[in-house]
Amino acid sequence: MKIWGRLSLGLYFLFLSWLILFKLSVNIGSFLANHHGRSLNLIPLASSGGRLEVLLNVLVFIPLALMLAVVMKQWSFGQKFFLLVLLSFVYESLQYIFAIGATDITDLITNSLGALIGLGIYWLFTRIFSEESLDKVCVVATWLVMLAFVGVTTSHLLLRIIR
Repeated sequence: MKIWGRLSLGLYFLFLSWLILFKLSVNIGSFLANHHGRSLNLIPLASSGGRLEVLLNVLVFIPLALMLAVVMKQWSFGQKFFLLVLLSFVYESLQYIFAIGATDITDLITNSLGALIGLGIYWLFTRIFSEESLDKVCVVATWLVMLAFVGVTTSHLLLRIIR
């Protein structure tokens, strides 16, 4: 299970990077050529993309937190949470540095909330289920999330081609 956990964590990290930094773009060169503006919002919820974007920002960090909990058992809850908040900060900073998206404090807050929820779910469920069973469920759930996002992205691409 350890290998599957690490593989899942690594792939989900790559997926999340693709989602956050490149907005699921298939043609990265075209994406970079069309994004030249910098945007920085330090007022929470001031210019967020609405409730759906806020919800998605929370949801996408939950599987990452679950997989980190599966793989980094020797780390404390606080260490894992700090790493996930730091990762969210790095994503937001990279968007600003490379002018490839809006840097928004709301994203940092909602990503951190998703990390907290994911770590909390893992902690709570270790009180109910064996870690081995829980780890298997987390790995499968993470793969299902990635497959669902790939399916949605693929269907959007096909719709663009058809139109």
